[in-house]
Amino acid sequence: MKVTYEASLYDLRADIGDTVQIADNRFQEKVYLSARIQSVRNHYTVSGQDSGVLANYKILTSNPTSQVTQIMEQLKDQIVSVKSTEITYQIGNSGVEPPEGQWVPNPPQTSPGQYLWTRKTTTYTNGSQTTEYSVSRNGDDGKDGEDGKPGPAGQDGRGVRSTSVTYQSSSSGTTIPTGVWSSSIPSVSAGKYLWTRTVIEYTDDTSSTLYSVSKMGGNGTDGKGIKSITEYYLASASSSGVTTSTSGWTTKIQMITTSKKYLWNYEVTHYTDDTSTTTSPCIIGVYGDKGATGNGIQSITNYYLATASGSDVTTDTSGWTTTVQTISAAKKYLWNYEVVTYTNGNQSETAPHIIGVYGDQGKPGKDGTDGKDGVDGTDGISMILSNEAVALPCDIEGNPLDYSPATGTAYVYKGASDVSASATWTVSWSGMTGTWTASSRTYKVTGMTADVGKLTIKAVYSGITLTKVFTVTKALKNIKVNKLSAISGVLGEVTTGKITNTSGGKKALVINDNAVEFYDYTTNGEFCGRIRGSKFQNDGVHKCMRHEVEYGVEWVGKIPGSSDYTDMMYLFPDGFALEVPLYNYGRNMTRVFNNLPDDTQGTIDRLNGRIQAFSASVSISKANTWETQVVKFPKAFEKAPIVIVQAQTGQNGTLVWADGATTTQFTLHKYRPSTTAFGIQIIAVSD
Repeated sequence: MKVTYEASLYDLRADIGDTVQIADNRFQEKVYLSARIQSVRNHYTVSGQDSGVLANYKILTSNPTSQVTQIMEQLKDQIVSVKSTEITYQIGNSGVEPPEGQWVPNPPQTSPGQYLWTRKTTTYTNGSQTTEYSVSRNGDDGKDGEDGKPGPAGQDGRGVRSTSVTYQSSSSGTTIPTGVWSSSIPSVSAGKYLWTRTVIEYTDDTSSTLYSVSKMGGNGTDGKGIKSITEYYLASASSSGVTTSTSGWTTKIQMITTSKKYLWNYEVTHYTDDTSTTTSPCIIGVYGDKGATGNGIQSITNYYLATASGSDVTTDTSGWTTTVQTISAAKKYLWNYEVVTYTNGNQSETAPHIIGVYGDQGKPGKDGTDGKDGVDGTDGISMILSNEAVALPCDIEGNPLDYSPATGTAYVYKGASDVSASATWTVSWSGMTGTWTASSRTYKVTGMTADVGKLTIKAVYSGITLTKVFTVTKALKNIKVNKLSAISGVLGEVTTGKITNTSGGKKALVINDNAVEFYDYTTNGEFCGRIRGSKFQNDGVHKCMRHEVEYGVEWVGKIPGSSDYTDMMYLFPDGFALEVPLYNYGRNMTRVFNNLPDDTQGTIDRLNGRIQAFSASVSISKANTWETQVVKFPKAFEKAPIVIVQAQTGQNGTLVWADGATTTQFTLHKYRPSTTAFGIQIIAVSD
């Protein structure tokens, strides 16, 4: 229970952050309270006039298991320490009241009779501050002596030459420590005191020393942090009545369909004290039967950060993780934010906020007196809409395809009793049109004039006005068009089925599986052939180098005069293989060499003059294994040749090829299923 009090303290024996207990004697039975010291004001020149202001008043009760625990939970956020100290100066005309002008970081020059005020502002980690003042006066000039007698000289004025501030930790809050003073603020453990010493050096070579002391609050009770958060999802045909006991919940997002249009969600938060809380199930997505692609929630990612900072944490702060981090005495605050990814690729993120605070172990509190039973509370009045928001699937023009989901009923409850019939109802439409039936309090949308429409429903019961808003949004899903002029965008990886390109209404090019097929769209649309990438293995029949280069491109076409399609050519990274005779414009080139133009025939004749051939017999030492053998040229081969090797055997699977030719020899690569020797024919063309 929270109460409001105002009190001032004098002759203060405590400091900022300390909690004190107070007895209010104005009642027949004393009221015992606790309060925290919010600020203090030290009067170093007047004894017994230190004063303070209290805050966070609470009534003390004798229930140690709930009320005291609640007080300790709130106190753990009130442990403070010194964050910074600032010394500033200002000239004043009074030595009693601090001046109200501008304070400066360096001591200004004072005139005789003026006062130099020194202000020390101490800022604590909870944002509170204390202000301390000290004052010195610049003396007036001495009065003139009487006539005939020299008067005494006036005393020189005394100004401030320098000020130094040092710190020291101590276990006492009343006895000045005798240890080493430091110019930097030391670390102060719980229950210890931080002393601040201000030494002011004056221009007359005198000095004054001021002390202030603050106490580091004691440790609080163990904090209750978040151990984990588990999200549960359910795709259901029901738009209401779903509970956590409904069967089918999973920790993975389920797909919504035409039969299960509503995606429900709830979450279970597990705390470090092995307790947990469960939210009520709510709808986070609705399936649209028709229309363009809807913008639903694809995923929700939670990020966590344990840090010593209780403020100024952003999403750019380093250290965020998707797992809940452990808070400790060094990292007291557990921060969280969410990134929502939608199905259209867009994202939104919440602002970071604190969801858990660590509390150190404190001493057990004293038992309080029993409190009186409270007065029974009155029934609350609430308003509920059976449907608060819906997204309607639309066509490509943005027109909703079905308005039936945009309907619902409004209710007013007093406690658990339905008092809707006793309430006074008013409605207003914006961005859409519809019907409102007052007798049943049902609403239904019949048309939309904007992308987002709202129905504001107000109910007045027992002098209390309640308001709810029903929101309808247009949503695009599947785009169905007969023609797209252009599509531009970075699509990433796109998976499609068969793609068919037509010309003049006839099939021209088809991309299907791993092949590109060609059709004669100029006449009857007949299949012309295909190019297909594949992995080719040595099948023991085709005499090519497929076992060396397994991947290539296969060309399938129709040989002139043939009624069927066959493999015509294989294209490899380092060459090609023909499976059929070479044709040029439909003519077999082996049958036209005798009918060539003169210049072409002359080139062939000159080539024939450089062609030499001979036969040789080679052996194989190990079957089914590639072997190499150096073969010598006959003496007739005088120039470095280009070698073509042909195997002269009818046995399947015998393969040969040559390289490394010089004027005297070349290297033969040979392969054979058996160790039987075989003959080869070598054709060499002089270089």
